[in-house]
Amino acid sequence: MDSRSFLGLEPTHNPFRWKLPVSQKISTQEGFMFGGCGLAAAISALEATSGRRCVWATSQYLSYTKLDDVVDIDVTIAVEGRAITQARAVCHVADREILTLVGWDDIPRDELAVVLGTTRANARVRLHRARRRFADQLATHGVAITDLDDRAAAAAPLSTPRNPS
Repeated sequence: MDSRSFLGLEPTHNPFRWKLPVSQKISTQEGFMFGGCGLAAAISALEATSGRRCVWATSQYLSYTKLDDVVDIDVTIAVEGRAITQARAVCHVADREILTLVGWDDIPRDELAVVLGTTRANARVRLHRARRRFADQLATHGVAITDLDDRAAAAAPLSTPRNPS
């Protein structure tokens, strides 16, 4: 049995949206979904959407979900290249965000030009543009990246979250 079958993760008509009915099998005795099941569902949706295996992920739990809720998982592919994919999965019940996951395959900067088959200068430009697109997508969810050139860039909430139109 694969993870999608175990969790009950289902595709929708939109290839970037998945749904996860919260069943007893993935819930605590008190009727709340296990956090690890939310994380696993987000990674599974991300992998199925991108067609690549997730080798690194981090998540932020923002709320909880209860038995019989249906969690929608929206996947955004921020950067897709020959060797590197960066994507985000946002899990929500109606308008309440439950979990945000960011996953990617990290390549050290010195190796990036070789992987991309380009010059170091062009690789730096492409990396900057990818980070800019990623920061713009995060901004639509109310998070601002304060330093795009620092690998440990600080994220801070925006005063007024923007929603994509």
